[in-house]
Amino acid sequence: MIWLETAFGFVLLFAGGEFVVRSAVGLAHRLRVRPALIGLTAVAMGTSLPEVFVSLKAALIGAPAIAIGNVVGSNIANVLLVVGASGLLTTIAFGRGLLKRDGVAVIVATLVFLAVAATGEISRPVAGAFLASLIIYIVLCYRMERRDAAMADLHAREAAEFADLRPLWQNLVMLAFGFSGVLLGAELLITGAVEIARLAGLSEAVIGLTLVAIGTSLPEMATSAIAAWRGHGDVAMANILGSNLFNLLGILGVVGLVVPLPVPEEIVRFDNWAMLGVTLAFVWLAVRGSGFSRPLCGLFLLAYGVYLATQFVGFSGVELAG
Repeated sequence: MIWLETAFGFVLLFAGGEFVVRSAVGLAHRLRVRPALIGLTAVAMGTSLPEVFVSLKAALIGAPAIAIGNVVGSNIANVLLVVGASGLLTTIAFGRGLLKRDGVAVIVATLVFLAVAATGEISRPVAGAFLASLIIYIVLCYRMERRDAAMADLHAREAAEFADLRPLWQNLVMLAFGFSGVLLGAELLITGAVEIARLAGLSEAVIGLTLVAIGTSLPEMATSAIAAWRGHGDVAMANILGSNLFNLLGILGVVGLVVPLPVPEEIVRFDNWAMLGVTLAFVWLAVRGSGFSRPLCGLFLLAYGVYLATQFVGFSGVELAG
C-alpha cells in the first residue's frame, strides 16, 4: 500500500508540474511577457516546482535530511540520469559556448553551497541571501539578453517548448489543478518516503538522495527528452542548468527561510563532492564540445548506477538507519 501511495505521489507531482509550467507559460504569453524572460523564469522554476513542495513538506515534518538530499540528489540525477536518458534517444547537439554563462553560475552556486553546508546548517540569513542572489541573477540575465540575441533566442525557444495558447480561463484552471496536484503529490511522496525508509532500515538522507530525487526530476526528464528529440539540444541543456541553479538558490532559499535546514554530515562528506564533480564535468563538456553522443550519455547512466549503488552499500558514508 505504501508503495502504491508513493507511486501515485510521483504521478501527481509529474502531472501537476507539467500543468503548472504549461499554464504559467500560457499566461505569460497572454500577458505579452517577453519569451526570453519566460524561459528564464517560468520554465526553470516550473520544472523545479516538485522539488520545492517536496523539500518544504519534508522540512516542515521534521525530515530535513530528505529536503537537503532531494536538492543534492536532483542535481546529480538531472545530469547523469536526465541527460543520460535523453541522449540515448538521440545525440544531443548544441552550439559551442552558448551555455557558458549559466554553466559558470551553476558552478559558483555549487561551490557556495558546499561552503555553507560545511558549517552544518542553512540558516535563515543564508537562505535569504541565496534567494536574493537568484533574483539578482535573473534580472542581470534578462538585461544581458536584451543585448545578446543568441542567448535571448535560446531562452525564447525554451519557452516555446511549452507554448500552448489556450483561453485565459483554461490556463487559470490548469494552474489551479497543477498546484493542487503538486501539493497532494508532495504529501503522498514524503509520507511514503519516510515510511519506506523506516521499513527498509535506510536513513532519510538515502531516500532523499535516491527515490525522492529521481521522482522530482521527472519533469526535467520529460522536458529535456522532448527537446532533444526535436533537435533542440541547447534548450534541453539550458533547462538542466536552469533547474540545477534554481534547486540550489531557489529551493534552499525558500525552504531555508521557512525552516532553517541542518545539513546531514554524511551528505557533506560524500554527496556534495559527488554533485560538484558531476557539475564540473557536465559544464566542461557542455562548454568545450558541441553535443553529447549516445556513448557518452551511456557513460552518464552507468555513472548514475554506480552512484546509486554507493548509497545502498554504504560506501558513500551514509549510514543505514538503526
